[in-house]
Amino acid sequence: MSTNIPTLVFNGFKVTKVLFNREDLEKDPVFEVNIQFLTEFPNPQNELIFNSVFIIDMNGLEVNFNAQIQVVAFFKIDGEVDHNIKENYTQISAPSIIFPYIRAFISNLFLSGGANPIILPPINFIERYHESKQKKVSQDDKVTQDDSKKEE
Repeated sequence: MSTNIPTLVFNGFKVTKVLFNREDLEKDPVFEVNIQFLTEFPNPQNELIFNSVFIIDMNGLEVNFNAQIQVVAFFKIDGEVDHNIKENYTQISAPSIIFPYIRAFISNLFLSGGANPIILPPINFIERYHESKQKKVSQDDKVTQDDSKKEE
């Protein structure tokens, strides 16, 4: 008996936005990084095709410096999947596949721009997924509590 295991297929990525502003050329900036990640389904009738979108904002803490990079990665799932596997592929596996490419792109961007290369820290997408699930549960509980207080 053979079981068909659904596979996640990476179909490449595109850098869709790069903004880079650095006024002080004398010293390398110290900055904070904000990484946003979301999943898009370009065709609502086919949730087996999806995009992973990253928006990375970097803002200087000591010098006038900011950068924003946006990347879209294209994925599809071959085979039938249940909700849990699809969520795992879209929220953990896909971002784990694309993020090393984004890190390399940003490092090369800075190096090509005459700065020292920037190495973004790795992200544990499993941990991030579980944290976001916990926040959602906490928010849902708060809404439920607020609704029950209104009824009293």
